[in-house]
Amino acid sequence: MTRPVGAIGWFVLANVFVFLASANAARPPLVPAAVEKAHTWKYVLEDPGPRFAEPEFDDSTWKEGRAGFGTVGTPGAMVGTVWKTPAIWLRTTFEYDGRPFKTAAVRVHHDEDVTVFLNGQKIFEAAWYITDYELHDATPAIRKALRQGKNVVAVVCRQTAGGQYVDVGIALDPDDLITTRPPLPPLKPLFDYPLRDPSIALGPDGLYYLTGTTGHPTWWKTNEGIRVWKSPDLKAWTPLGLVWTIEQGTWQKKFHGENRALWAPEIHYLKGTFWLTFSM
Repeated sequence: MTRPVGAIGWFVLANVFVFLASANAARPPLVPAAVEKAHTWKYVLEDPGPRFAEPEFDDSTWKEGRAGFGTVGTPGAMVGTVWKTPAIWLRTTFEYDGRPFKTAAVRVHHDEDVTVFLNGQKIFEAAWYITDYELHDATPAIRKALRQGKNVVAVVCRQTAGGQYVDVGIALDPDDLITTRPPLPPLKPLFDYPLRDPSIALGPDGLYYLTGTTGHPTWWKTNEGIRVWKSPDLKAWTPLGLVWTIEQGTWQKKFHGENRALWAPEIHYLKGTFWLTFSM
């Protein structure tokens, strides 16, 4: 009688052990990145229009390719499909069983700007480029967009120069949820005036003073002189206009052929005085 009882007891404990191990196991990703598992996306290289991320969008004529998308030699890339054009649009689907989760993340490698949508809603956006895969917490956005049953993920990535690559995955309760770099905010112009080679100095009044090369579109061929702006917070800038013109100079007024311009001016506040330096 003892041995059967022991056998039954072991059977029960074994099942409890297996159940607990299964409960604590990491979920497979909803959409795997190339570093996790091979995955196929639909893609196009011409702009499909603003509604491409909506679940009902017809992508039946799109090509199919294996992730990731880019050029061989891009740092950290695992190229499954070569992409060499200025932009790419991607779509894929997955099924969600409705099980609750605590965290949700986007695994991404992008070079350059990338935007990720889930069922038509933006869940992730990042500018510029990175050199390896990163996992970013997107729990609020994914929780809002995720549906039980079929889901659609859409991605757009744009490229300007150098290497290029994009790959995206989505995971629930990932074990390695460590965001190494927060997404960059969208770039916003400080003011509507072309300016190159910026230089900023903090003045004695607590304001910031900005100058740089002006004279678009001729820039280094001809321009007027040195312009300055001021700001209390590096966000809102007030123009102070031309603070020095070439016509106020001496030797600077001479034309060399058709050229007479200064560039890369710098502004400094030293020993109670503002100093402006420049090249010609």
